[in-house]
Amino acid sequence: MRAAFNENRHGQLLNILAQGGFVREYVDLCRHYQKTNYADERPKLDFDKVTGLFKACDPSAKALKKWRMIEFGQESIGDWVWTGSLVVKKYDGLDPMMEGVTEDGAESVGSNWISLADDARMLLSETLRPSHIDFSRPYYDGSMQTMTRMVPDLVAIFERMKALIRHGWANTDQASPPQREAAVL
Repeated sequence: MRAAFNENRHGQLLNILAQGGFVREYVDLCRHYQKTNYADERPKLDFDKVTGLFKACDPSAKALKKWRMIEFGQESIGDWVWTGSLVVKKYDGLDPMMEGVTEDGAESVGSNWISLADDARMLLSETLRPSHIDFSRPYYDGSMQTMTRMVPDLVAIFERMKALIRHGWANTDQASPPQREAAVL
């Protein structure tokens, strides 16, 4: 049985992420790892090496080769289980994702980070809202050195997302999550 997507709780998640600075942090990540012109027009990412990088940061990380996905950072918060993942798309496209599923598997929330950031962006005041043009995905430039830097950044961002959730998920009707500056990559 597949978990039913809970629109109401997903809206709460977006609010928590918007108030906690995730939008700016995601935009900064993508700017740091943006697509550039590189010699190899179709760089091939070594999936096993990237899995090893994730395992170095999180020993519980696991590869799902069928979907070219690496799951990491799984943690129970309240009665929800939160999982980060990275989907490796053709050549250089990387799609970080997060999902929360109730422990009984009945409900879920989450999406890829670009959608979470874009939807959370709309909850910010116009003065704090990055433009839609600022949104992209992080890219692999053909160098494993890039992935050696990027994987710890992805794990760290997901850890901060979980900290926001830890504070705000049970307190959605109470105080807002603490505001913080986006990390400098």
